[in-house]
Amino acid sequence: AKLSDIQFGQILSQYEYGAHVLGEFCGKPCVVTLQKKNFTPETVRGLFDTETNLTLDEQNDVYFQYSAAPDPTLNTIKISCITPASKADILKKTEAKEFLISETIDTYNRVVEPFIASIPASKIQWIQNIFDHTAEEAKRIHTETSEFIILPDFHWLDLEDTDHLYLLLISNNSSLRSLRDLNGDTLPLLRRMDEEIKKCIATRYPSVDVDQVNVFFHYRPTFYRLHLHITKDAIKCHPSRVHYLSTVIQNIALKSDYYQTVSLPCCIKENDALYSKISE
Repeated sequence: AKLSDIQFGQILSQYEYGAHVLGEFCGKPCVVTLQKKNFTPETVRGLFDTETNLTLDEQNDVYFQYSAAPDPTLNTIKISCITPASKADILKKTEAKEFLISETIDTYNRVVEPFIASIPASKIQWIQNIFDHTAEEAKRIHTETSEFIILPDFHWLDLEDTDHLYLLLISNNSSLRSLRDLNGDTLPLLRRMDEEIKKCIATRYPSVDVDQVNVFFHYRPTFYRLHLHITKDAIKCHPSRVHYLSTVIQNIALKSDYYQTVSLPCCIKENDALYSKISE
């Protein structure tokens, strides 16, 4: 396959180490994500061992800045595609203003929950494929329970690089969609998740100190099936989206319906379908 097989359309958004591009593949819209891979000790050493040409950009006393064009084998890019991409897929990757709102439980019940319920099941068919053993079978790393699965996250580009460990725990219970569905009845499940995550890291990644790992939910999540992010990386999203598993367990232990009563901060993009509904 060649990237030129995809007809370039436009850049939807850019970030520090990558970009989202809208293109066309076989006559259908395609969203392409380009990500530069993290450095490894091997690639760093390779930059010095090969003929890496430098172009001087700026000098001030003992300080020099150069641009380099390294060997392509040391400068690989991870490319991910969604095709055919829906309008929602395209909007999700398109740069737009973002607003921080306070979602009251009334707003959730009147607007957000009906919106979630209207999302076609096909939007998370990829999750069912994992539990049905028809996709990503080789990526499964922890399957000691039928309640959830742990596997590498899309963002973990080099699975050998545990300094950037990024795992995802996904619930097998389709009725659990987000924080709002967690209560006293789910507290034992959350505690089992906590235990299994620690066990998984200790057995699969013994060089990783579990106390260095962030385990958290996003609210609002990017998809509506309960899932946890497990990462050593710095958390790059807006702080208001992060809800640590340990804090969620503590909140529910204190008040079983905590997440059915409190207002939750939400970051929402101006082009999000839900934004106009909340703004009405």
